[in-house]
Amino acid sequence: MRSPLRRYERRGEAGATALEYALVVPILFTVMFGIIQYGLYFWSTSTAAASAREAARQLSVGTDWGCTRAQALAKASGAAFGGTPLVSRTYLNASNTAKVGAHVRVTVSMKAFDLQLIPLPGDGAITESVEARVANLPPAPLDCA
Repeated sequence: MRSPLRRYERRGEAGATALEYALVVPILFTVMFGIIQYGLYFWSTSTAAASAREAARQLSVGTDWGCTRAQALAKASGAAFGGTPLVSRTYLNASNTAKVGAHVRVTVSMKAFDLQLIPLPGDGAITESVEARVANLPPAPLDCA
């Protein structure tokens, strides 16, 4: 014969399970989406840095700015879910022109994808700059191909 008390014990356990589930699931989803969001943020940061690094390397050997910029934009666009990336260059000398021995700075700026669950550093704005020393200036700018 079953005890009537046994039936109430099971019902109480089911309520405790539902309460535990209701407390744990929001925390679990917040952590899971936070990992996804920060993964996308760090991927965007890494892509912006790699794009700037490659563009600075190409400019240091005399590659044409037009195709170098186009390649950097194409590479950075894959990670820029939050908008179109911006790519700029600056020669670090008084005349802001390419000269052997001068340095060139390439800056890639973009906005990372934001799920708006957890705040991102700088509101998701990413700016990566790389400097390289100009080593070669051919008579005509080199083609990117």
